[in-house]
Amino acid sequence: MLIAKNHLTNPFIVINADDFYGQKAFQKANELVQQELILANRYGMVAYKLENTLSENGAVSRGICTVEDELLKLVIERTNIFRDEEGIVMYEEENANFVLDAESLVSMNFWILHPSIFRSLEDKFNQFLKENSSQLKSEFYLPKVINDMIKEDQLEVIVKKSNENWFGMTYPEDREVVVNSIRDLVDDQKYPKSLWT
Repeated sequence: MLIAKNHLTNPFIVINADDFYGQKAFQKANELVQQELILANRYGMVAYKLENTLSENGAVSRGICTVEDELLKLVIERTNIFRDEEGIVMYEEENANFVLDAESLVSMNFWILHPSIFRSLEDKFNQFLKENSSQLKSEFYLPKVINDMIKEDQLEVIVKKSNENWFGMTYPEDREVVVNSIRDLVDDQKYPKSLWT
């Protein structure tokens, strides 16, 4: 994302390349931008219900959100989230299982950002490199940067909820689900058969 910093002068969206977010998410993001609600100290996020973001083929990681009055207060990354045999949503941590509310809002990394983020992002990335340069598997997470900015009272994040089902490529076995889901959307004329003509 830092590579693009000199080319972005207006609010912009950041998404994962292997996720399908649905049309409504982009409409909600556009509304925030058109209403001029995305500012240097106010960003946006589209959140999903946890139960709409699970894979049938294995456990997933999700950012569990605390939201008050449409403002993001906290994102906690939970790994190894799954449905048990009874359909209850759980996550595993330190060899113990804990129940999660299937209605919880989660971040799927659909952010509506302002170019002002690059100041904090660059500072925090340089600090990350100093602390983790020898750790080849370390990752620099955008949600953590945004979380830190919220805690430091530098930022508000407006949360818009999507009730659509997310789907994406977490496991190789997810490919069939993704292909069939996109085919269904094309057949229902909700998604174009050809993106480029």
